[in-house]
Amino acid sequence: MSWSEVVRQLPPQMAEGVLMWQLKELLTELVKLHGNEGSIDIETNDTDYIGYFVPAHAEAMEAERVLPKLTPERWAELERREREEKAVPIRDLIGSLTVAATAAQTPGS
Repeated sequence: MSWSEVVRQLPPQMAEGVLMWQLKELLTELVKLHGNEGSIDIETNDTDYIGYFVPAHAEAMEAERVLPKLTPERWAELERREREEKAVPIRDLIGSLTVAATAAQTPGS
């Protein structure tokens, strides 16, 4: 009996736990081999494209390069709200990024 067949026989919640644990282990090893500077394509054995994995470091580097910079005042406001409200509404964060991106693309700003 293959490992996959054993997992398929487990209750769904247990199977998910086993698969997530194994995925974490495999991804950790994959990042060690591939490095964490860029995305890692994931394909099946027949080269069907499944998707890709982006290590946290690569994601942070891309975000730094692409996302607009918020002012220190706006960051302070978001941090204050996070402390006091325990959550920053995503629409506020997206709104701040949109305003910053628009300003960055506007000549003379």
